[in-house]
Parts: sequence; C-alpha cells; structure tokens
Amino acid sequence: MLLNTLENGNLEENSKSVLRRYLNKQINGTAHPTDLWESFEGFASIPLDKSIEEVMDTWTNQPGYPVVNATLVNSVLTLTQERFLMHKSTSNNEFYWIPIHVVKSQDFIDQSYNPMKDNYIIINSTGTIWLGSKPERININPNNEWLIVNYKQTGFYRVNYDTASWLRLINQLNSQQFDSIHVLNRAQIIDDLFNLARATYVEYELVLNASRYLIRETNHLPWKAFFNGLSYVYERFEEQNDYQNNLKRYIWNIISTMYNNTEFDDYDDDTLLDRLNREMILQWACKLNILECVSKSINLFATWRNGTLKR
Repeated sequence: MLLNTLENGNLEENSKSVLRRYLNKQINGTAHPTDLWESFEGFASIPLDKSIEEVMDTWTNQPGYPVVNATLVNSVLTLTQERFLMHKSTSNNEFYWIPIHVVKSQDFIDQSYNPMKDNYIIINSTGTIWLGSKPERININPNNEWLIVNYKQTGFYRVNYDTASWLRLINQLNSQQFDSIHVLNRAQIIDDLFNLARATYVEYELVLNASRYLIRETNHLPWKAFFNGLSYVYERFEEQNDYQNNLKRYIWNIISTMYNNTEFDDYDDDTLLDRLNREMILQWACKLNILECVSKSINLFATWRNGTLKR
C-alpha cells in the first residue's frame, strides 16, 4: 500500500522494476530502510524540498493513517488532514505527506455518456497535490459539480467532504448514471462513510442515503464495502428489536434485487467475483430470515448431508 502511495506521487518507473533492482543489489548483504528509499530517488518526482525517505518516514515511523478533510466554499477547495481515529477525543499531532489526485465530473451530454470510460477531468494543473501539515487550496470552477478526492482510491487515506459535497456525490450515486463515478471510488465512498459515521465524523443519515444506490449496483467491490460496514451497525441493534426490524427492512430493500438475480447453485462460467457476491447476498438474505433463502439453505444442507448433492 505504501508503494502504491509512492507511485501515486508521480513515480516515473514501475515500483516492481525498482524493487527488483534493489533486491538484486542487496542479495548478499544487509539492508536498511534508508537503502530502500534511496533506490527510489532517481525514479520518483516529488515536488517538495524533501527526500523520499523523509516523505515515507511519516508513514513508517508513526502509527495510523490519515483522513483528508475536503471543504468546498466559494469555489475554493481546502484540503487538510488529521490522523483518523475511532475516538476523536484522543489528541494527536501526526501528519503524513500525502500525494492527492482530485477530479471532478465532466459536463457530458447523455448521448456521449459511456460508463466504460472515465468521465473525469483533473482539476489541478500539476496532477498531484502534496498535502502535509499545512492546508492546500485549489480553485474549482464551477463549484456545483461533484468531485472526487483520492481518484481510484490510490492513496492510503479516508476522505471526509463538507456536507454539500457529500450530497452532490450521493445524488450522483442515486441517479441512473451512478457508474460515471469509478467503481473504486463508489466502494471508497461507501467504506469511508460507514467508518466516518462510526467515528462520529458524519451522521449515519449520509451512509443510509448513499447505500440506497446499491439497488442498481452489480460490482462486487461496493457490495463488499457495504456489508463490511453493515456488520458493525447490525450487531449494535441485535438486542433492540424495533430498531433492528427497521434496519432489516432497509437492508432487504437494498439487496432484494440482487438476491432475486442470484442463483443458489454455482456454474462453471462463474467468475470469482460472481461466487463472492453470491456468498454475501445469500448469507445476508438468510440472516434477515427471508423465508425462501432459509428454506433453500436447509434443503441444500439436508441434501449435502445425505450425500445426494450434485455439483
């Protein structure tokens, strides 16, 4: 993940090639972290008065990881950071050198829309913003479009937007063109929101509104993020029947379409992601006590136990 972060900071050569040369050089010797970072010096372009070692030490020599706060006011996007903590009352002075890519939606017309292509434009001229302990500011024009910080989730950090920016992203997710947001960022949004809500950075209302778009989602990654975050919430309401019943109805409204399109049996042409989706959807449908799911599961178990299950 750290090497991915370094590549995100304009590494001019594939990190695997640099690592291969580094390992060949150190094959019969004893290496230190300094040797590793020095091997990248000739290949990484860092527009800072810093060495790669100084940049990477902020990640390797202190705990945790950051959350980047992205606040858009009057066409100016302000980026700040803090260490992400589940309990924010804990004081911390850590900062990390973070290479950030910010993109916003293009003004595309319906007939030219192609979900297989990236409908983004990079809004900062250098392509990469290096965020340290001081805020970074970027002019955004116009400022009424949705934007993404951490494009394709190449950086190891969470993102917390201002409320208006969150709502623009959520509105896009809940539109027919939800897939104009890259699938990695769709998963990122769901994962970040669940964790930010758990840590009280945002309200759970944002999480619930964003997750509704999954009715149309078929890709495994956003679903995986959803169920990972949902597990914590579901457990909190396990002893509170009224709340849990409402939560069950909410979950079923989201997963019912996917469930109705999911077979219990595996097929030879199923991809790994197909099988993972099936496992998650059926597991949660049965957890919600959906009668058909529970009945089929019991019958399959009985068939397996009798030795008559065919695969």
